[in-house]
Amino acid sequence: MRSLVIAAMLAASSAAALFAQEQSRTFVLGQLDAKSQDSLKPEVADSPDDPDSTVILESKSNKYGTYNIDQGTRGPFWSAQGIWNSATKRYKGLAIAAGSTTISGFSDTRGLLPGMSVEMTPDAMPANTSIVAVGPSSIVVSNASTKNGTGEAATFGLADDGVMFHQVITNYPHSFPQRTKIEWSYPGQRNDASVYSYAIMGGYGVGSGGYFRPKNRPTPKKVSEFTDLSVTYDVSVTGDLNGFDFLVETFPTTAPDPSPPKVTNTMTNEIGFLPHVPDYLWTYILTLGDHFDYSSPDGTFHAYVATRPGNAFTAAPPFTMIVPVTEARGRTPREMMVGKQTLPLLGVLRELVARGVMPADSYVCGFDFGFEIGRNSGRAILNEITWKWS
Repeated sequence: MRSLVIAAMLAASSAAALFAQEQSRTFVLGQLDAKSQDSLKPEVADSPDDPDSTVILESKSNKYGTYNIDQGTRGPFWSAQGIWNSATKRYKGLAIAAGSTTISGFSDTRGLLPGMSVEMTPDAMPANTSIVAVGPSSIVVSNASTKNGTGEAATFGLADDGVMFHQVITNYPHSFPQRTKIEWSYPGQRNDASVYSYAIMGGYGVGSGGYFRPKNRPTPKKVSEFTDLSVTYDVSVTGDLNGFDFLVETFPTTAPDPSPPKVTNTMTNEIGFLPHVPDYLWTYILTLGDHFDYSSPDGTFHAYVATRPGNAFTAAPPFTMIVPVTEARGRTPREMMVGKQTLPLLGVLRELVARGVMPADSYVCGFDFGFEIGRNSGRAILNEITWKWS
């Protein structure tokens, strides 16, 4: 769920910035109980492989990594990730004194941690300043202020130290995209956007509205041209279920083969299917006034469909979120992250076209498939994925 901002990797979840704050529940890799270990299907995840043949994407702030975009050796699938929102908290109304290492004026310092980077405007702090200690209404930083000031603004971000955050995608070329693995570890607090990154483990075709374009990709089609469009997958996931969402999304465009840098000039919508939603995201989705209930003709799939307003052909187009629910017109999310699952995408897209949410003449060029990480630690393994695209 992103508005396409390519400053770091992809984009920022603009909807997430409005989500309510929530208490965290910590999960630490290496502290899995026996039941969680069983759910990881080690016979799939841990089968022998030549370490030299693996492709590892280890992201840092303002950098990203991709696999199978240029190589094109594994068909239309690809993986990509970036820590596109390492700036975790922004505060206003702060006070500083020249020569002092104390910043005061905080009404609440929750979410700030020792080691975070500090950027204060206008140029009130030297470069490479970090937080040393956090109090209830003030913090101590590593460098003294260069000026006196009141009503100052500051942004605090995660440090690229391999400790404050860590995220890795491991790809196995011999079986890609099967066995692709994501491991992540972040602070227990969500940032102001509620999402630190979007780890795409099994993108298919043109991704993120055109920024990722594998050499081999399916033929872009208008919704009216599809006879079948669905994805069947099996993922194994451990972690705090309220720390991430599972997102399968597409960015319809007026061009059948959009390419940067003018992707937003052709992008009409952002449309995201959410097989798993954390509580805070579901709470936010239910506040959106533009929504409707969907049921497939055969009665096997039901969804709550809500759209956040936006502007086509910009970095913030209308964003439609499709949440599977347990029954027709239901308000209980259906968990579609356990075992083998199928998302019947075409029926929902046809409904969006019929309602005028998605322009009938826009093209579907591909999908992103992965996890938006909001906090804490976890791991996901892609055991199986198959697309029907005809």
